[in-house]
Amino acid sequence: MKEEYSKIKKELSKAQNFTSSKYNLVVSGNSYSLEWLTTHMVQEYEKAGITATVLEQYLKSINIHEQSEEYDYLSSILGKLKESSL
Repeated sequence: MKEEYSKIKKELSKAQNFTSSKYNLVVSGNSYSLEWLTTHMVQEYEKAGITATVLEQYLKSINIHEQSEEYDYLSSILGKLKESSL
């Protein structure tokens, strides 16, 4: 039962990401929504293969206000990714 729930939850997540694809980041065939990006820690970015370069390009390509909470969070993650790649 738990496995079935996890499978359904994963499929719903995929569907939600697809519908808001304007802000999705695609890395190695996996799509990460803006919501995912703003709710996960730097270790999860690294595990997903999201590098500082990829995130920096993403930030330049989307149109979110530089004073928004999302931009602040992503900029913070970007700084941490840059530090960890030294």
